[in-house]
Amino acid sequence: MKIAPEYAATVVHVNDASRAVTVASNLLNKETKTAFSSALREEYDTLRDGYLNRAREKNFLTIEQARQNKFKIDWDNYQPIQPNFIGTKIVEVELSELVNFIDWTPFFQSWELFGKYPAILTDEVVGEQATDLFKDAQIMLAQIVFEKWFTAKGILGIYPANTVNDDDIEVQLPTSNFQLLTLRQQSKKTVGAPNIALADFIAPKETNKQDYMGCFCVTTGFGVDEKALEGKDIDLNDKDALFEDAARLIVSSQSGSTSLLQRRMKLGYNRAGRLMDQLEAAGIVGPNQGSKVRDVLIKTEAELQMYFDN
Repeated sequence: MKIAPEYAATVVHVNDASRAVTVASNLLNKETKTAFSSALREEYDTLRDGYLNRAREKNFLTIEQARQNKFKIDWDNYQPIQPNFIGTKIVEVELSELVNFIDWTPFFQSWELFGKYPAILTDEVVGEQATDLFKDAQIMLAQIVFEKWFTAKGILGIYPANTVNDDDIEVQLPTSNFQLLTLRQQSKKTVGAPNIALADFIAPKETNKQDYMGCFCVTTGFGVDEKALEGKDIDLNDKDALFEDAARLIVSSQSGSTSLLQRRMKLGYNRAGRLMDQLEAAGIVGPNQGSKVRDVLIKTEAELQMYFDN
């Protein structure tokens, strides 16, 4: 609503972190970036106009009024506890330790199977397909873990910090200080509800009490690029036996969906994916667009037959 009109590059809102992968993929892909960004701007412009033109207006406080209604902590009776280490620490764990923490719901969504795991496995509509997909995914996951395809790493930092200027946090780094600017809520609240900023939870500098702040970043992405490059050279002289059937299904439905191949042709996860890669190499479908279906580049079955005849 406010940031996008003032920022030259693309601004994207995602409901949770799992969706950020698809967004990043679309923005980093040269073939999808322009169309994705343009469609997003149009969507946000429409939402913004509707929001600004709505009949009921929200009441906002001035920043000074919001600060007066901050979340109040009795700092006189609070003594921050010093962490057992100050600085930066890198953490590396085995993939096998993370398997039980996987959220499978976004995985099914990326294959256009909508429902929450594990209930989706017994869903009346997509349960059978979801179960087959899950079995294939478990086989591939076991291979990923056993062969150590990827490396899981995290980095965390804990540093002395204090709140300054009501809404900001001054972080004391080894060689200099850094100010983290936080936003304060300014909408008018019900009686007793505070206008919160993250800075409210760090001891103010004027209390003369040393507080601390931590942040972290995690990824299992080390090794993904190298693995993605494997098998990219697809030999169309060695096409899958179901290549033509898959091509006809994709063109007739005009949906470049791997999950469609799985459902209609009763294929496993890996084989359906290989078929889609071959269809891309043949120029029948476009490149991967994250969770979106691929574009179908051949529009009619007559065009497809001409491709086969040639």
